[in-house]
Amino acid sequence: MRDMFRKFFQDEFLFHAGLMVGGMQLANFLSLLYHLIVVRILSYEEYGALNALVILALYFSQFAAPFQTALTRFLAVQIGRHQIVESRFLVRRATLHLGLISLIVVIAFAAVAGPFARMQQIGDTAEMLLVGFLIAAFLMAAIPQAFLQGAQLFAPLVAASASSALAKLVVGVGLVWMGYGVWGGLWGVLAGPVTFLVAGYFLAARYFARRVSAGEESHRVSLRPIYAYCLPVSAMLISYTILTNSDVTLVKKFFSPLDAGYYSVAQMVGKIILFLPGAVSIVVFPKAASAHSRRSPSGHLLKKGLIVTSLMCGAGTLLCVLAPGAILRILTGKASPGSTPLVPWFALAMSFYALVGLITSYNISIHNTRFIKYLMFIACAQVATIYLYHPGLGAVVRTLTVISIVSFLAMLFLSNESLKEC
Repeated sequence: MRDMFRKFFQDEFLFHAGLMVGGMQLANFLSLLYHLIVVRILSYEEYGALNALVILALYFSQFAAPFQTALTRFLAVQIGRHQIVESRFLVRRATLHLGLISLIVVIAFAAVAGPFARMQQIGDTAEMLLVGFLIAAFLMAAIPQAFLQGAQLFAPLVAASASSALAKLVVGVGLVWMGYGVWGGLWGVLAGPVTFLVAGYFLAARYFARRVSAGEESHRVSLRPIYAYCLPVSAMLISYTILTNSDVTLVKKFFSPLDAGYYSVAQMVGKIILFLPGAVSIVVFPKAASAHSRRSPSGHLLKKGLIVTSLMCGAGTLLCVLAPGAILRILTGKASPGSTPLVPWFALAMSFYALVGLITSYNISIHNTRFIKYLMFIACAQVATIYLYHPGLGAVVRTLTVISIVSFLAMLFLSNESLKEC
């Protein structure tokens, strides 16, 4: 046992992966605790309004995801080559660009806050205006997130993420408990990315201050390659989103509300398994990008990531196969006959999609984009298959499982050259 722990701490990849998995679970727990407490204090109407406003902010902030991914890759490459001055310039220029976009977002929401609030049946216009600031904070948080991940500062990244979730919990619950209702809940959510921004930029400033001499001039770096790289990243993210979410949309279209509810409850268990090993991709991405920039082999990182992800998802799938009803009752409080048989299939499908997510993230990090057209084709094939063939919920989830396996095998085959490097 002692030798096993020694090997774990000596293996940088495993140590960082374990650190990120633990840190992300802590942040997720604090965020879940926020919702569990707030939903008990607010009325149904108030919590519904809060949830709708937060989802609206998250929807708009997703447009920063391709930019964050591209920026992470370029920072990982530059820092891997010890181009620290260029990295500092890149962070500053990215801050300026996203800062201007965030300002436009705030002004736009200020202009349409009234009509938008009425359309969403939100009584307080100021709450809709606050959503504009929330979107701006989420957009700006993409920069320190990209820097910390690209620089492989995983311990500070975990600390910043946990601090962000804790700030959300303390501020949000505190204000809601004091009677500020939806307004207080929104301020709590806003406290999260603002805390991450402050912590992230502080860590970035300290990092560059230690590595760049005083008075050393910044080397100009163009952001055009980053914006150009956003296109394939966007195509990848959209395709992956379709693969992992389109089935729910189609089930809602073709089945009764009750059946769609059964399906969604079972899918929630699968989504937990899908996101459980997400921290592994966060570790693999910058390490692979840095190694590729130095023309060093990076296939061993993918191999280790696949092993760790398989073990985590395999354990979750095994539990779902052995006790699907118990898992549903623990997580949702519901274990209806309509949902329980679907759980093992969802667990298996999302396990393979977790592996697909890791492989696609790895390939994007080493600038290998040839897999994207195949991923797009498979995503379209999944939608078409479920659209044309859906005799029952079981058939839909089994189709999802088969296509997830096909997706995994296809992405694995397209990454065969990297795996041969091991």
